[in-house]
Amino acid sequence: MNTDKKNPNRLNVRDIITMAVSYVLIFAIYFLGSPIGFNPNTYIFIWAICSILWGTIFLLMYTKVNKNNVPLIFGIAVGLFMLSYHWIVSFAIILGGIIAEIIWRKFDKKSVKTMGIVFTVQILFWQIGATLPIMFMLDKIKNKSPEYGELFNSVNQATTPLMEILALALVVVCCAIGVWIGKKILRKHFEKAGII
Repeated sequence: MNTDKKNPNRLNVRDIITMAVSYVLIFAIYFLGSPIGFNPNTYIFIWAICSILWGTIFLLMYTKVNKNNVPLIFGIAVGLFMLSYHWIVSFAIILGGIIAEIIWRKFDKKSVKTMGIVFTVQILFWQIGATLPIMFMLDKIKNKSPEYGELFNSVNQATTPLMEILALALVVVCCAIGVWIGKKILRKHFEKAGII
């Protein structure tokens, strides 16, 4: 008997492959945006800018793998990748994955609105994890990742709390744009899956 029918929320090999491909695409977009990320004046805005393109990838992943633990696993995977910077960065990203997972389970997973909220929560915590430590724990971050010391110094000098608040607000706006674009692009896919 098919185990997916017995437990529809159980992840299978195809689901893991879909998530892995999404993971690679998301980081490919991030690295393509590296000129933004390595500019101290625009560093804190890279997550907002990337989220416009990430929206389609996340929506497709959430649609194809519409099961429990997807936001959590994704948050843990990204958090572990970011462990090379500092544990506090990973902690923030994984915390975002946990909160996103709670929302994912509490509300209708087949709703684009739920997908959009979960996506936004995850990117907000990526932003928090990657920027607040530079602002408030600069020496510890530099000790952990000395190769980025000069960049972190410049980002720290260029970033103010007001800029961080604006960057977080921009993440919310850009995530909404990314979800809107993704919904348009994937409309036929959503209709086939019975989501819209």
